[in-house]
Amino acid sequence: MLAAAVGTLYIAGGSYTKEAGSMATRALQVSTAASVPTGREIRILAGQTKTTYVDRFGKQWGRDRYFTGGVSEPGPKDFYGRPPDAGLFGTMRSGEFSYDVPVTPGEYELRLYWAEPIFRLANESNGGGENERRFNVSVNGKPLLSAFDVVADSGMSPVDIRAFRGITPDRDGIVHLRFTASYGTPFLNGLELIPATPGRTVPIRIRAHDLSFTDHEGNLWSPDNYYIGGRLATHKQSVSGTADPELYGGERYGNFSYSIPVSPGKYAVTLYFAETWFRPDSDGQDNGGKGDRIFDVYCNGTTLLKDLDVFAKAGPFRALSRTYHGIRPNGQGKILLTFSPTKNYAAVKAIQIIDEP
Repeated sequence: MLAAAVGTLYIAGGSYTKEAGSMATRALQVSTAASVPTGREIRILAGQTKTTYVDRFGKQWGRDRYFTGGVSEPGPKDFYGRPPDAGLFGTMRSGEFSYDVPVTPGEYELRLYWAEPIFRLANESNGGGENERRFNVSVNGKPLLSAFDVVADSGMSPVDIRAFRGITPDRDGIVHLRFTASYGTPFLNGLELIPATPGRTVPIRIRAHDLSFTDHEGNLWSPDNYYIGGRLATHKQSVSGTADPELYGGERYGNFSYSIPVSPGKYAVTLYFAETWFRPDSDGQDNGGKGDRIFDVYCNGTTLLKDLDVFAKAGPFRALSRTYHGIRPNGQGKILLTFSPTKNYAAVKAIQIIDEP
């Protein structure tokens, strides 16, 4: 990767250090390799009684099981914005219910999935958005979420995902999840239990592309996920200055955000860029260059990059990365990355999030 100037932004809740992405993140990758999770991944589509489902990331979701109470119902018929994988929200379990999931001993990361089917954001024709449905979630008898409002939590995203680390089975070898009403009817679209290294969060690696990718260090990058707005584009010309040029084969561009669910903690966030549209052609035709794409990047409302011009920093078809340390999730358990254009469109190639001890 191209080296970047080192600097630190001191912000309430932590310090954000930016540097070239490879060295800082590699140290974190090595530290997590000492303990390999041995449990079994569990994915359940709540309310789905007929078929299994393979999501756009190649993961198989099983039919509804291990539940007590509640009823199976269809999920939303449409969305006010396209989610990365609408198939995960086609059914739901609603009412007061529990899931008692037998697991192999060890530590897990829990992910819960919701898409509000009735009370949409600022949708007064259906009775409003926030404060129409609130419920509680507990795990092994301990509170996980209290008076949880999916609409308020999701913001502008059409779906909501919450992540929790350090989940272990109770003494009976079962993870007990309980959904109880605070106001209105609880519901759930899906749940995941992913084996994790004790005390750590499963790394998140997103490639702005329709296909997954394995880098030269063996890390798997998922297809584009957690985005709100923008458009996806791909290109064929190779990017230099990186050991993994295929990582830069696509981009999300426009005015967009990523709302990435993480457990409480501190994280190193690396953003990957390359200018693959504006370039001086070899035949003398000038398709643009310095000053033709300028944009800002914010994390949970705090400025990470101001007036970024990737062409000016790196030149055309050359990799550029920035890493920020000590980043914490917002009140909704998300790392919210906002890409705001100043001139032409904002653009990003890939995003990596690794928790920091």
